Amino acid sequence: MIPLSKVKIFLIVFGSLLFVVGGIFIFMLANGQSRYHPLLLQIVGIIGIVFFSWTGFMSIKKLFDSQPGLVIDHKGITDNSSGVSMGLIPWEDIASVETTKMIGTKFLIIQLHDPQKYLDQAKSPIQKRLLKANHKKYGTPISISVNTLKVKFRTLVDLLSAFWQIYKS
Repeated sequence: MIPLSKVKIFLIVFGSLLFVVGGIFIFMLANGQSRYHPLLLQIVGIIGIVFFSWTGFMSIKKLFDSQPGLVIDHKGITDNSSGVSMGLIPWEDIASVETTKMIGTKFLIIQLHDPQKYLDQAKSPIQKRLLKANHKKYGTPISISVNTLKVKFRTLVDLLSAFWQIYKS
């Protein structure tokens, strides 16, 4: 069991709040400048406000979540690390486990035999959209970051590799 890191989650909430304030600032000052088209800045401001409000809201929910962030056991990988987590991913659904890095953040990429099964299980339109974006970028809807977990990435990779060797068949 890998617990959620309340300190990391609090920092995400704080960062989200700063970006929401930044989005409001951009939106409000869009008409008072002449460098960029005001409508473009208003759209950027609104997108920032909406996205980081959602991120902050989901992070606040995680602050009060008592479940472990990630469980790796004989059943598979139970992911509860983010707002788009899918819960239990049984070993028999997993085709391979890979790592990648995007903008300085390392991710575990869980390749699935049937990605559509997980896309169909999305609990909300936002979750479905984010899962589809993952699928388009990585070929799978499932990616796991250590951003909210109380573990180092290398430790997680080693742990997952050990379980994968045992249960991959």
